[in-house]
Amino acid sequence: MVQGKRLLKLALAVPFHGTVKNRKKIRFNRSTKKPFIGKDDRHQVLENQLMLLFKQAAFNSPFAHNFPIKDHVNAKFTFWFPETKFFTAKGNRSMNIPDLSNLYELPQDVLVKCGILDDDWLIESHNGSSRMPHKDERFILEIELTEVNQHG
Repeated sequence: MVQGKRLLKLALAVPFHGTVKNRKKIRFNRSTKKPFIGKDDRHQVLENQLMLLFKQAAFNSPFAHNFPIKDHVNAKFTFWFPETKFFTAKGNRSMNIPDLSNLYELPQDVLVKCGILDDDWLIESHNGSSRMPHKDERFILEIELTEVNQHG
């Protein structure tokens, strides 16, 4: 695989970096009254906020003509955490920082729900993705989607 042209680049301040794994709650379908497992309230609010932020940033970007993206992509996610959350008081990396693979899921789902990416199965790799500390007290999410040129 060879990385191709950039299809999207966003950098957004977010309320926090959430995961969909292990954040479940029993909910009820309003029409059938049957229970189902859904996101907890805090993560549902985060998903809604991300949808609004992604739509505002992406559709006002020079890449808007690409949407929805229907080709295979590399999704590079950089999750910036405040140093005060990333490290313990002793200077060690905090065990409360979510796993990188769990952090991908929510932004991937939101990219699809808001019409930027046709389906998350189009993501071929997460090359370059990372969790990083920074001095700012904000949580920052950077997303870069690039074409994947497949040979073979």
